[in-house]
Amino acid sequence: MPENQYYPPFRTSRSEQYAKKRKENFILNLLIAVVFLLIIIVAFSILTGKPADQAGGGDHAEKTGENAAAEHKNSKEEGKGEASGAGVSSDNAASEGEADETATGGGEDADESQTVSGSAENREVEIAESENDPNVIKTVVNPAWEPVGTVQSGQHVTRYDEGTVDRREMDRAMAYAAGLAEDDMIVWWVGHGGEPNRNVIGTITSKDQTKIFRVYLEWVDGQGWKPVKLQYLRENDKKR
Repeated sequence: MPENQYYPPFRTSRSEQYAKKRKENFILNLLIAVVFLLIIIVAFSILTGKPADQAGGGDHAEKTGENAAAEHKNSKEEGKGEASGAGVSSDNAASEGEADETATGGGEDADESQTVSGSAENREVEIAESENDPNVIKTVVNPAWEPVGTVQSGQHVTRYDEGTVDRREMDRAMAYAAGLAEDDMIVWWVGHGGEPNRNVIGTITSKDQTKIFRVYLEWVDGQGWKPVKLQYLRENDKKR
């Protein structure tokens, strides 16, 4: 073999180059297809999954809102019932407290209706002004008061002396107005109260002197003495 023999460089054929290029294009297209497929999957999951969650959340929110509205309505109704019950209890408590004040002669000046115990009956009363007398706690006018009855006949003449029929009937009328028993009452003073033989005023207390009253009476022909006004006093201004 000659020493300087020439060998041409190795060259790939055109068909091999084409096959290689086609292989590269196939791999590139495959990668592009995979990426595109991933994009489609992600987009599909977003488009199909999130609205479903939102729809579910919406249903849940709607149901929750409905339940909350129902609970609010029930709570409101219960609150009204409780408020109504509390109002009734408060009214009852207030009535009982006012009745206690009436029985004891205590409490502040008032101009509202309340209950007073007289002759073992509860009577609706009307509170009037105390006529600017600092000794008067309150003044009571009770439309339910009736004359106490009388055994007297003929023309009436007022008698203030103890033991007389007229005075005993006065005492009964004053006890009736104040809600006291006659054997639990002290009459401190009885005097002229306006029209002669028609009106008298008396100051009375309970025997323990914790309840002090000023009672106004008027004479009703054939029916006896009738209370027309009752005042609760702070002090017994007729006590000697």
